[in-house]
Amino acid sequence: MTPILAALLLAQTQPCGPTGMVERRIHDQFGESIVGAGVVEGGVMFLTTNPETQTFTIMFRRKDGQTCVLMGGTGYATAEAVKKGLGI
Repeated sequence: MTPILAALLLAQTQPCGPTGMVERRIHDQFGESIVGAGVVEGGVMFLTTNPETQTFTIMFRRKDGQTCVLMGGTGYATAEAVKKGLGI
């Protein structure tokens, strides 16, 4: 199974809501902002993070106007921090 297909299947079973509302909730609850995004089949995959608390969320914004939370976690570190030994 390709990673894109897996993400699309996962998005069908994850919490989804209107685009904008989901992003605001993640920002309000965790203080996260979008740090990266990429176009994939069916929509846009993006990453939000809070560098102070090291939380992160990966979301999939579908073409139908829904955004689905695929996963979230703690211990987020930038590639630069990992290279310096400061990350996870």
